[in-house]
Amino acid sequence: IRDSFKRLRTFCCDSETTAVSFRGGCAKETCLSASAPKSGTLLATIEDCHPAGVSALEISRGGSTLISGGTDGAVRVWTLPDGGYTTVALKASMKEHRAKINSVNFSNDESIAASASDDGACILWDMSKCSRLRMLKCFNNAFVKSALFHAADDSILVTASSDRKIIFWDVQTGEPTREVEANETSEH
Repeated sequence: IRDSFKRLRTFCCDSETTAVSFRGGCAKETCLSASAPKSGTLLATIEDCHPAGVSALEISRGGSTLISGGTDGAVRVWTLPDGGYTTVALKASMKEHRAKINSVNFSNDESIAASASDDGACILWDMSKCSRLRMLKCFNNAFVKSALFHAADDSILVTASSDRKIIFWDVQTGEPTREVEANETSEH
């Protein structure tokens, strides 16, 4: 039992109905597993979901939609059916980033998703159409390490980048509204 847990790395567990992890035992960490969080019962497995490797995951609150980011810059949307999860369907594969995806996150109402990448961009995705809404380009060619929607206001997105900047963005216009420099003792 201990050996099997060493190869299991939980990436996200944001849903009360489903926990998602990727299995380190697969080559390049390309396999995803969905489990019931309380019982640990395996609900589904997605083999080779990103051929070059999985680098980011997010699951909807209800556990019906999964977004994955790959080391190849692809963002994929998966439909997890209610109940037995015998089939996991790939809803969309979107490839507009040119480098590894560092984070993927839903807006609070789950109508938009944000992907942050080492290519220096954050892309906002329309989840109903599975298409790009707009691209937010960070300055100084910095890697975008994280992109999160404000907890109380979906019109605000916050990005953190390798140049130690935290930028607040207006989701509607795609324009930065505020920039904060991280202090000298912060870690990346």
